[in-house]
Amino acid sequence: MIVRKIVLAGLLCAVALKAQPAIRSGGVVNAASYASSSLPNGNLAQGSQFAIIGTGLGPAEPVQAAGFPYPAADGLGGVTVKVTSGGTTADAIMVSVSDKKVVAVLPSSVPAGSGQVTLSYDGKTATADVRVVATSFGIFTRSQSGSGAAVLKNVGGDGTLADNTLTTPAGPGQSVTMQGTGLGGVSGDEAAGPLPGDIPVEVEVFVGGKPAKVTAKGRAECCAGVDQITFETPEGALGCSVPVAVRAGGVVSNFATMSVSAGGVCSDPSGFSARDLEKLQAGGNYSTGTITLSRSSIAVEGFESITDSGSAGFLRFRAEDLLNASGPGGYPSLGSCIVITSFDVVPVSTPFTMLDAGPALTVNGPKGAKEMKKDSGVYSANLGTALIIPQLPMPAQTYLDAGSYTVTGPGGADIGAFTARLTIGQPLNWTNRATVGNSGPDAISRSGELTPTWTGGTAGDFVTITGASSLAGGRTTVIFICIERATAGRFTVPSWVLSALPPSEQGFLSLGLSPLLENSRFEAPGLDAGFIWAASSSMRTIAYR
Repeated sequence: MIVRKIVLAGLLCAVALKAQPAIRSGGVVNAASYASSSLPNGNLAQGSQFAIIGTGLGPAEPVQAAGFPYPAADGLGGVTVKVTSGGTTADAIMVSVSDKKVVAVLPSSVPAGSGQVTLSYDGKTATADVRVVATSFGIFTRSQSGSGAAVLKNVGGDGTLADNTLTTPAGPGQSVTMQGTGLGGVSGDEAAGPLPGDIPVEVEVFVGGKPAKVTAKGRAECCAGVDQITFETPEGALGCSVPVAVRAGGVVSNFATMSVSAGGVCSDPSGFSARDLEKLQAGGNYSTGTITLSRSSIAVEGFESITDSGSAGFLRFRAEDLLNASGPGGYPSLGSCIVITSFDVVPVSTPFTMLDAGPALTVNGPKGAKEMKKDSGVYSANLGTALIIPQLPMPAQTYLDAGSYTVTGPGGADIGAFTARLTIGQPLNWTNRATVGNSGPDAISRSGELTPTWTGGTAGDFVTITGASSLAGGRTTVIFICIERATAGRFTVPSWVLSALPPSEQGFLSLGLSPLLENSRFEAPGLDAGFIWAASSSMRTIAYR
């Protein structure tokens, strides 16, 4: 009997623990950007929509506020949220609730300062620390994750609105409206209905790294806590994945993307072409294959490690999913930068099916043949290595030296036999790698500009400038990626891009050389698009301060 009581008590305790609402660490965030509270743009703005991420936060079936007036003190779906800051406690205005996410509006009357959010559901509570500020803007994205394509409307000459997509891009100089949240507080009863109007805060919009003319900004007419910014796309910002960012009140938002074209569907030499997009518009499935032969160089504390590797993947997507993806080539538009955060509040991926091209692929080059074997659907191989220590000469066993290469596949269940060809030139020479820091050779000031220089590459290549800074513990890493044509020889990363990174003593900076996708194609039965890359990269550790 005693044993039965102990077991029953344990079961009851487990049920109680399971039902306890839990807010994940850093999980009270701007409802558009989802920026971690530990990042420079991760504070909550007065009057903004914010999201609480966790488990057991509300009912299993999502509940949406039916309309104005939005509930506050009485809660929604059994959930109430209170925000305390500056000695004031206020009821958040409830927008939607579910088991894993609650969205609410932070009343504009809540004072700025360090505070706390308290969520109550089914008689139990969970709390999280927050910081309330006047302005911290986030751009809504179509993926509802804070990354990818922005929620934008192209404004026609007659005032009509159309979604900005890869196949319906904006034109240079065209007016575009953006939705987000966090420009700042307003006066009035926010729960009773929309309070449209200008918000007196300095707003800058950057499109493809270029400043855009802002023609309107303020609270939107549709909703509580939602802001709208209208801007004109600047000349020279063209592509399918043109980065868009907002600096409001001196704080840089999350980075999203938009599509801009001088006519017809967009195209970008670092991403899918207009021909690819026309195929995608037809719908159905779309199959891609990517083969990468890469050399990476890492300089750390007086020595250099070189690794040659090969990898390949063959994937089938739904055309609709690829059209909705951000940056079909995986890069921003040429001459621009994008900032990506690894904090996985809302993980997003494009669904795909792996395709079989045979048991192994064969790489042939000046140093003979090597195999990339398939493992879990991916083909890969370590092709060669070298360790360079100035005081201790060692023989290099590298493989991907300059010359002509082929990659052949025997064919499999999904992809037929093929041969892909490429030529590897001299690797990129990062000319100021040792002295690139703008705050001494080993540090980057996030308030200044950064200008790497290089030689090498051709008109058919582009250079990626990638930097990463991680918070203590490494859970959240912020990465910036900029690309420029190799023939430019230099690129300046703007201070407003660097300001989006957190300070870190153990970050890195790298330069990579890759061919433009339009020059990297191969054909194979069963593929709509095949790409073969010869990529080289050089990396060094550096601090961000």
